[in-house]
Amino acid sequence: ARLLGPSDFGIWNAVSLVLAYGAYMELGALSAMGRDLPFCLGQGDLEKAATLEGAARRVTIFGALVAASFVLAFSFLPTHSSKMALGLQAMAVVLTLQQVYTYHRIVLRSHNNFRELSQQQVLLAVVSSVLAILFVVFGGLGGRLIAAILAQAVIVFYALRRNPWRALPKFNLSDVWPVIRVGLPILMSGFVLSLLATIDRLMVITFLGEKQLGYFGLALLLTSVVSLIPAMASQVLFPRITHQFGSSGKNVEALRSFVLTPPKILSALLPVLIGSLYLSLPLVISVLLPAYMPGITAARIVVVGIFFFGILGSTDNFLVATGKLKQYALFGGVALLLNIVLDYLFIQWGYGIEGIALGGTLITYFFYSCIVIGYALSHYTKR
Repeated sequence: ARLLGPSDFGIWNAVSLVLAYGAYMELGALSAMGRDLPFCLGQGDLEKAATLEGAARRVTIFGALVAASFVLAFSFLPTHSSKMALGLQAMAVVLTLQQVYTYHRIVLRSHNNFRELSQQQVLLAVVSSVLAILFVVFGGLGGRLIAAILAQAVIVFYALRRNPWRALPKFNLSDVWPVIRVGLPILMSGFVLSLLATIDRLMVITFLGEKQLGYFGLALLLTSVVSLIPAMASQVLFPRITHQFGSSGKNVEALRSFVLTPPKILSALLPVLIGSLYLSLPLVISVLLPAYMPGITAARIVVVGIFFFGILGSTDNFLVATGKLKQYALFGGVALLLNIVLDYLFIQWGYGIEGIALGGTLITYFFYSCIVIGYALSHYTKR
């Protein structure tokens, strides 16, 4: 952010949305595998587990290539600046590599191979950071795009060398449709939540421009820091929830501790991090990122608002594991509609990115977390 400046950093935040939205072209195969593979393993059905892995792999890679083709075609529209077009073209390559690694990561997670998974994710973080700094210093935005491609290529090569994929069962089209049928509702729910998490960026780039998105990118950096703790907790707990649900014969009561405990822990832990960031932000930004001073107020609002999303714990995973997908999608859809309406109204009233932060994060996430946590708790208590 410091080296690129607000305008180019805004372009980077815009084109990186390709990675968020393009990931959903796997048609629910990864979602189905992430939910049902631990379930099958919990039941000891290894043949069905192998069939599920094979179908998910084929659909994921095919979907990634189709999504990349769409992004490449979209990049040639004359309305894009040269930098935006270049960014979209680079993201098409990154998207394909990202999906290959995402499949690999979910396989490791489903088999509870968290040691290897954690090592790979640490490696990806280090390689991405080092390459980003080096290439941005010498190549600016173009260098950042090259670094993104190289980082994904390195982790895919390393991951497949360390844990080669199992041989696929013979391809049978009849194995693919059940996977898509199971995963598509989960995918739609996830897509709604992805929109909920990223719609603010679309609103800023559409109505306020690249530079304002660059300032708002400061809030996105803080969001990624605060979200790290609940994201890691969710990654570890989700396969355990589905495994427990399968081994208990789909007994909801067996998931009680997974639903009740994480929100309590996170609600006590996150304020320590959030409070530190909130109080230190003006000093840190004035020293490290002085060009981003106009984004401080919005960033402080967002870092408080992300608390409410962070304390969900595994309650959203509980809804997926137990098949409450209609409710999950409904809750996300209502929150997304509220987000868009509030964003638009605050922009029209002249509040800029501060209004986006207030409406799209603080108010919306408070509303969403109350609904999701309340509904999950209602399975165990009426208090």
